[in-house]
Amino acid sequence: MPLSPDISAALLGIVPGLLPMLAAGSPVHGPGARPAEPASFRLVTPSVRFLASYADSAWSVAADDGDATVTCEISGEDSPVALFTMGRISVGHPSVTISDLSAARAFKQYFPGP
Repeated sequence: MPLSPDISAALLGIVPGLLPMLAAGSPVHGPGARPAEPASFRLVTPSVRFLASYADSAWSVAADDGDATVTCEISGEDSPVALFTMGRISVGHPSVTISDLSAARAFKQYFPGP
């Protein structure tokens, strides 16, 4: 079921702070896996563009201008990308476009949790 526009906007609005926290882990989910080499995910919706990059043993998430080369781009409308980020829909969902299925499958390993 799609999220309402206000809920999608709220979830996407917290992505820059949320993803590094998810990567750090929780008592329930533990820490996220660490990529063996630098990795990056571009999240693209009509409302936002974020780049989550792993380098020097840490994740950073920032607004994206689209110029960086990425490991994987995940795009779609606001609701499906928010749901993917939260682990509520998978890489095979028809509402998201994934540039690299293998890399996208690792997304929730790097960012475990909700």
